[in-house]
Amino acid sequence: MNLTQDSGPAEIATVVVDRLRLALGVGTAAIATWAVALALRHGEAAMYVVAVSFATAAVVSFWRLGKAPCPTCGALRTGTPLRISESLHCDDCGAYFRIRQGVTVATEGDAIEREPVFVAACPKQVRWPQGCCVCGGPASSTVPVELELREDAESGANLLTQAASLGTLKLVSERRYCVHVPTCAQHRRDVPVADLQWNDDEAQLYLAFRSRAYADAFIAANGPVFWDS
Repeated sequence: MNLTQDSGPAEIATVVVDRLRLALGVGTAAIATWAVALALRHGEAAMYVVAVSFATAAVVSFWRLGKAPCPTCGALRTGTPLRISESLHCDDCGAYFRIRQGVTVATEGDAIEREPVFVAACPKQVRWPQGCCVCGGPASSTVPVELELREDAESGANLLTQAASLGTLKLVSERRYCVHVPTCAQHRRDVPVADLQWNDDEAQLYLAFRSRAYADAFIAANGPVFWDS
């Protein structure tokens, strides 16, 4: 979690506490390892008790790192944001929120982030909303956004390939996705303006935007997306 120029005292305290938890976790884990080594060497039962105590403290310290409650549903979101003001996504209710003055608050509807964090299901035939995908101004060009996936081929094809090559080769399939995202002249050279993401569990392609308003407009323009239909 990094501080920005807009970080207030409460936000600085949040970062300090997180780093203290990290230091405490590393320190207690080291002591637990040392206690286990002594117990194994000298067979002292007391050292096992010390090891378990410090290992428990280490687990608690690491578990609390980078966890923030969603202000909409209260679910804990794991993962420290790269920036103190970066929006986070709640997997439970789908809401977006950020850390302000040391507490979580809902992300503004007109928020624009430095990285693409606002996701929308990407259909095979895209309907683009009006305007630049970053600022919403008049779009004058498009920027290609690509994603390449490499994965093992079907097991039958793999077996045939390995048999023919005496087991030295493994067949790998590739999939490549590309969309041309509308941008204005000001944001055309920004990297990245958007990001393609593949969800294996849902077998679904997603497109992440920096602008929450544009992501919402994209969802409204394209409606429900089902890749398996």
